[in-house]
Amino acid sequence: WETTSDPFDISLSPAAIDMYRTYGLLPIGDTVRAGTWKYHWDLETKKRWYGPFGGPDSEIGWAIYIADLRRKMMELERAVHDYSVPLTLRYPPKPSGEQVVPIINSIINDKRASYQVNVLNFGSIPGVKDDIAVEMPAEIDGRGVHRRSFPQLPSKILKYAIMPRIMRAEWSISAFMEGGRDHLFEWLIVDRRTNSISQVDQVIDAIVRMPENGEMAKHFK
Repeated sequence: WETTSDPFDISLSPAAIDMYRTYGLLPIGDTVRAGTWKYHWDLETKKRWYGPFGGPDSEIGWAIYIADLRRKMMELERAVHDYSVPLTLRYPPKPSGEQVVPIINSIINDKRASYQVNVLNFGSIPGVKDDIAVEMPAEIDGRGVHRRSFPQLPSKILKYAIMPRIMRAEWSISAFMEGGRDHLFEWLIVDRRTNSISQVDQVIDAIVRMPENGEMAKHFK
């Protein structure tokens, strides 16, 4: 991690190991990028926990990600207009590693296989309500998704990681369903980056006054 050239290479970063020691299970995937403000106070903090780029969500890491996207788009545009080489030679028709097409194949052709999916919990993970969407490994075939059962999560994971995220999800749903500026205010007033009420008002005003957010402005006035 100290010499990585990829901001996303954080699977065994100090942050991941620290979360393992703190919560009792090793985080995988995007979970490593989360955690508390302990890992995200500023760029130097991010570098300490995620390596020389500060992880994918720092100002350095995200700039590299955006630059790579632009490079790939430019390469694709050049390839589309270069009729001398078939696109299938530049981009061979092979599985990408994404799950969408294989899942469709499992459902339509009844080819049972294991996937990482987002489904309602329905008792699979003890301590999490049934109507909460969770990401879990599951079997899929022509009859649908077959959830697995999992052991009880460590108490620290439930109390300090899962439940706070569920509460933020509830805030989001309430804000979307009910509207009103007060929902946005309550969300921002507990953000550690907030230092005054006037700052909260300025942030909300700046967002809802963007030309593309006309409907949002009406919903949250």
